[in-house]
Amino acid sequence: MIHPSFTQTSSVSMRILNHGQIEEIIGAAFEIVETVGCRMTDEKARALLQQHGAVIGGDRVKIPRHLVQQALETAPRGFTIYNRLGERAMNLEGRKTYFGTSTGSPNTLDPLTGTIRPTTLQDIAHGALIADALTNIDFVMPMGSAGDVLPPLAQEVHEFETIVKNTVKPVVMLSYSRRAFRKVYEMAAAIAGGFEALRQKPFLLAYPEPITPLVFPKSGTERMMMMAEWGLPQRDLIAKVGPGGNYLQENHTAAEFKKEIWMPGLMTREAYTTWQDGGRKSSRDRIVDRIKTILQTHHPEPLKTSVLEKVEAFRRTADQELA
Repeated sequence: MIHPSFTQTSSVSMRILNHGQIEEIIGAAFEIVETVGCRMTDEKARALLQQHGAVIGGDRVKIPRHLVQQALETAPRGFTIYNRLGERAMNLEGRKTYFGTSTGSPNTLDPLTGTIRPTTLQDIAHGALIADALTNIDFVMPMGSAGDVLPPLAQEVHEFETIVKNTVKPVVMLSYSRRAFRKVYEMAAAIAGGFEALRQKPFLLAYPEPITPLVFPKSGTERMMMMAEWGLPQRDLIAKVGPGGNYLQENHTAAEFKKEIWMPGLMTREAYTTWQDGGRKSSRDRIVDRIKTILQTHHPEPLKTSVLEKVEAFRRTADQELA
């Protein structure tokens, strides 16, 4: 049989579940949300779901299968995240994978001294600066949970301010309260050039976690609903080049092409004797050397003075309101 424009690629692969087993798991998930439902303590979220056909009983929400299917069919298949300079950073679609920093630990293993101690805002700053310098890190989350912030409820505000001063990369924030996250959102809008500009080119993502199993607390649900108001950005390079244009002459094309070729920066490819003569440095030794170099020499593009003043003003206001 002739297959026009047909290409067959053969490779070794492993499939754990067959199609029928996958469908069985999906069917069981639908049955759970229909018959067992979930606990949702936020009244606005329950009202919104009830308005669209969910069955509400107290704080229990049961969602019919057709509502879930409709949501899956209408959800975007991907969207773009930008950095704080307004440049495309991550296309979240398909099976693309991105890497970033992540931890909410109250304690930090000091990379320079090897000691374990309480996490500070200075650690958050160092983590963001190092992540900014590492080309294979795509986004930045606070490297720990700073315990030296007063008032404590303003912690995420201080952490966000610290991160954006030390990196231009997209920021993912653990969020602890709606009031504090609203301040973070306002700070991000000031950096982007306004709320609409942030909606078009978001560089901030929230990281609300529901409590498993099937429990959505009010605080996390509020933040998810707030994030849903942001909308989705547009792709910019395709619009710039237009039909019949030449992508090869664009700086963006050259930059993206280079990203696909990876060479390790910490592993050594020296001959064993050369490595011995050079001091027999371990992986930790090379990591510490790299960290020291980054902290001493790396300088991400700073915030404009007018923007920095707005960000710091939002933080001072947050300190007063959340005290």
